[in-house]
Amino acid sequence: FYYKQNNDQEGLKHLASLWKQFRSLWANFVIVAQAVEKTDGIICIEWPRRCKYWYDRRVVSFTKPRSFFESRIHGCAYGLVDNNKVPILKPWTVKSTSKLLSDGLARECDGLHEHVHCGGKLCKSSD
Repeated sequence: FYYKQNNDQEGLKHLASLWKQFRSLWANFVIVAQAVEKTDGIICIEWPRRCKYWYDRRVVSFTKPRSFFESRIHGCAYGLVDNNKVPILKPWTVKSTSKLLSDGLARECDGLHEHVHCGGKLCKSSD
């Protein structure tokens, strides 16, 4: 949205290249995930909570017919802090075909502390 709103052509090119890379990675992920599925293995997908990939038609068509369990996670609940030791919220989602794994990963902020929200360089450095 930012790139379009500001007519940032370089940003738009970069975004297009990221989507192209995603499509290639996703196609290969599906091949591997289907092989894992045939052996009754566990499939997991992890992205930031608001990542547009979650809404991509390829992802939805893969996850919707399968039994994926969703874990909502906040980085601060796992001890993620910035350089000043201030907890970072960093919300992300993991979808897994294992309820046990999903339940074990789910951990959100308890609200008992101040924290910074993840964005920009801070978000990139916490990957």
